[in-house]
Amino acid sequence: MSRARALRAATLAAAFGLATFLFSNTSAVLPDSAGYFAYLPSLAFDGDLQLADEFRRLNMNIPMAATVNGYAATQWPIGNALLWSPAYAAARIFAGLGAAADGHGCDGWYWRFINQGTLLYAALALALFLRAAREAEGAAQGAARAAATALCGTPLLFYALLVPSTSHGTSAFMNALVVAATLATARGGRSRARWLLLGLLCGVAALVRPQNALFSLVPLADWARRPATERRIEDAAVFVLGCAAGASPQLLLNWIFNASFLDQPSAFNVGLRYFALHKILLSPYHGVLFWTPVLFVAYAGLCLSARKGDWLGRALLAIMSIDLLVDGLCVSWWEGHSFGLRQTSGLWIAAAFGLLAWHRAARVLEKPWAPVARAVPVLCAVWTLGLFFRAVSGLELELPVRAGEILAMERGWLSGAADFLAWLWGRSKPGIVSFALLSALSAAAAYAASRYWRLVESGRWRPAAAIAGSVVLAANAALLWAHGRKTPLAVNPGERVMPAAELPRFFLEQALKNPGR
Repeated sequence: MSRARALRAATLAAAFGLATFLFSNTSAVLPDSAGYFAYLPSLAFDGDLQLADEFRRLNMNIPMAATVNGYAATQWPIGNALLWSPAYAAARIFAGLGAAADGHGCDGWYWRFINQGTLLYAALALALFLRAAREAEGAAQGAARAAATALCGTPLLFYALLVPSTSHGTSAFMNALVVAATLATARGGRSRARWLLLGLLCGVAALVRPQNALFSLVPLADWARRPATERRIEDAAVFVLGCAAGASPQLLLNWIFNASFLDQPSAFNVGLRYFALHKILLSPYHGVLFWTPVLFVAYAGLCLSARKGDWLGRALLAIMSIDLLVDGLCVSWWEGHSFGLRQTSGLWIAAAFGLLAWHRAARVLEKPWAPVARAVPVLCAVWTLGLFFRAVSGLELELPVRAGEILAMERGWLSGAADFLAWLWGRSKPGIVSFALLSALSAAAAYAASRYWRLVESGRWRPAAAIAGSVVLAANAALLWAHGRKTPLAVNPGERVMPAAELPRFFLEQALKNPGR
């Protein structure tokens, strides 16, 4: 390793360690955090999939509902729990060193490890973009700037550091992995193992959030752009089978809970009658223009890339367009403890590539337009960073906010930064034991991830696919084992348990009466 690379690696490791020390926390945001997390203690401690006990211990703030098969209903997919499972296993192994006193795996000791896992996944998403940019653009000049701008200008920073107990950091990681793996394997020979691997990764990405399935357009675009002699139907079929296999834990869970492989408990959230794309883009209450304007710049960059005929730019432009359109159809896009349009965290790598294209286009402009074009995304990121500072010092995320209030906060950018630093200095920090454990385990996990990535980059796609497939197979085996140990849905005295079919009405009522609508 060269001295420059060693210095860069040491700097990144120090930055990650500082983030661990400053932002490690035991917080969770209800109900989403509990919904994603509950699978882990239920499987690890109770050995079943009856989530009712976990929902009660986690103070889930939604009514209890029963599925047709007698399980507590949930609309949260299992993919996040799958990605968090190594962190959860580590927390259980070292639970004796913490204050894990409840004996059920739901207390703060476990949440600290889970949140650290999200921080690591977000860091890996950045690393994957840098690798992917090198594959796509050769020298990848400006990639680090694009990554930093996308990080500070999108909701990813907020969900990686302040609210890591949700699916947004893990979603950004899985989508980045799909894009980076497609590019890293694009120059290899024809191999069905490659398409199986990419399909498995796309399937697991969809396990985290269903809309992540859009990123399957990237490997499909790579398949479609190839000469007819290399564009084999068998490869596409293997890819589709890989996607189904990767998503099989959720399909199996749908069958276990609701007696239907294709059941989608959160389908109620999407409908034409809720269409509000103009609010998604322009509303001061979590809309793109006021909260994450850098996405407009990234979108323009992808348009420039697509116009030049770049297949990746076209695929990412289609993904961003469809994702925003789907968000516009969601009844609850603004509801809850949301920093901006939180669903766009999964679009992070698309935004980063869009900003990279923008930076490159700006370099060929003549003065005075070149410096202006380069400054625009930076100013957008600074704007969003100001809201990030205010999120812990005076900005109530669950209440409507007017455009004038956001402008007033931005005028006090420096005071907001000072308040944020004061909050950061005064908040509780992990003890020396927790910090050492989190740092050591994160380093071990990062090393394991780098070894796996070496398999992908070096063309050893069969073992890479075998590892991914083994993880999915183990998840399915655990679900079937837990289903075999099914326990009845316990009901507390005086507690009403509604049928699962009535639960969507509860969520819709909550969303439609939200003052930000």
